[in-house]
Amino acid sequence: MAHPTRVEVPAQFEQVSVPTLFLCAEEDSQFPYPTAVDQTKAVYEKSGVAHEFHVYLGTKHGFAIRGDENNAVHAKAKTDAAAAAIKFFQSRL
Repeated sequence: MAHPTRVEVPAQFEQVSVPTLFLCAEEDSQFPYPTAVDQTKAVYEKSGVAHEFHVYLGTKHGFAIRGDENNAVHAKAKTDAAAAAIKFFQSRL
């Protein structure tokens, strides 16, 4: 999940039964760190569904899709998030 919108935490995740990857921005009004991240982690840990959370400090909502490539922190986070997504899917397909 990169670029979540209108997410209801934790209710929206309680029914998820498939492995999920979270690529989280430090600043995100849609999925606030650390509150929403911690609540969602707790849901996944309780359910036993495979999950990964990556929080990218110094980033804002949408960094993985429209991050500022001229900002070193944003560029690295965007690259790392893409690599994490590729690794996640390769390990499950």
